[in-house]
Amino acid sequence: MSRYAELAERLEPGERLMAAAGAIVNRRRRRGGALPHGAFVLAVTDRRLVAFAGSPWRVHPGALLASWAYDEGARLVAAPLGRARLVLPDRSVVTLGPYGRWSLRPLAAAAGSPGDLRQP
Repeated sequence: MSRYAELAERLEPGERLMAAAGAIVNRRRRRGGALPHGAFVLAVTDRRLVAFAGSPWRVHPGALLASWAYDEGARLVAAPLGRARLVLPDRSVVTLGPYGRWSLRPLAAAAGSPGDLRQP
């Protein structure tokens, strides 16, 4: 089973997975409440941003760590050098770096259009 299929199974009924990638916190501009420490898998859905624990080598997604709904003000935007900025509902801004060799730009692009029905 692929990583995307495993992530999609863990979402709420009717929720669509749009993109996912490994991420790690580079910098925080205020304390983010339920923000995971270390590396994690960040998934973009049509309703929210979801953080899952990453297993070694990111082969399988782990437990759900946190989620932030777009309706509550959560946003993910592209940043230089393949990073992304996560704006949490409490207005904290967190700069995320790619965990591994991936860029987070595709994740930010998918989050920028939550109504888009593209498949990962």
